[in-house]
Amino acid sequence: MRSQIRFMILILSVFAAGATLAATADDAWMEGIAGGWAGEDNMTPMGRMPFAMVFEAEEDGSFHAFSPFNSETWIDLKFYKGEDGRWLLDESAGMEGLGVQKHTLIPVDGPGEVRRWIYEENPEYLTVDVAQADGKMMMQVMLRGREHVQFNLARMSDAETEQMREEIKIAAKRTPEDMPFHTVAGEPNPDPAIRSARAAIAAHPEAAQPRVDLAAALLDAMQEDPAKAPLYAGEVLRELRTAVELDDKHAGAWTYLAGYYLNAPPIAGGSLEKAADAAERAVALDSQAAEGMLAEIRRRAGS
Repeated sequence: MRSQIRFMILILSVFAAGATLAATADDAWMEGIAGGWAGEDNMTPMGRMPFAMVFEAEEDGSFHAFSPFNSETWIDLKFYKGEDGRWLLDESAGMEGLGVQKHTLIPVDGPGEVRRWIYEENPEYLTVDVAQADGKMMMQVMLRGREHVQFNLARMSDAETEQMREEIKIAAKRTPEDMPFHTVAGEPNPDPAIRSARAAIAAHPEAAQPRVDLAAALLDAMQEDPAKAPLYAGEVLRELRTAVELDDKHAGAWTYLAGYYLNAPPIAGGSLEKAADAAERAVALDSQAAEGMLAEIRRRAGS
């Protein structure tokens, strides 16, 4: 369903502060969010790509947008009134092979015309800001105190919105096998190192090293061209996990895995706790492996 639904990382970050007036969502503002929205650029930690969503006005008064890439990879946002009359936000997201994350966020005053929601259990963990005016919408998310993702969207026409509704229905029924997350409209010209590593895996499926080589080649391609990240992120994680399952004494595999967990967003499997575990395994096997990374993990974790 259009390239804009390719990588759901769905989660959002914070606008730059500095405005002095504060705003929280009211009924009229929320009604303005209903309808279809599409953006030419969605800057995520995994690269830039188009994105679209349709907020449906439900019978219970809520506004709900569900944007799937396939049956396991999707983003779901629901604004609804709580018992105290405030507009709450339920956000959840799924990614193929990595499960689902869910959060309920409460409204707080935002800067200027921004409406802001925070994760009450840990306000520093997740903040969602939304601004809309003149047919434009911006969403940003701060994750663990760092900018995570930004959506810049424009209102779709009625015809475009209706077409998107049909695409959403189709996409929601796709299995990961029909449309695997790491494949975007095929992959016409993978790098020679990627082709070679995949061939080595096919020839030696029980060996860990070819999988580490493939992960390294994919990461190099992602670094050279961040737009390739949606193609390869899931494959990198799968190959590294398989590599340490095949050989749990492979320090290089544990080091790469620690780096992935450290730098990937949570929806793509990122986790400081998992990064620390993997880095400790690497250092235990090779005293020089991942020492610097382990120090960075501990710094981020505040320990």
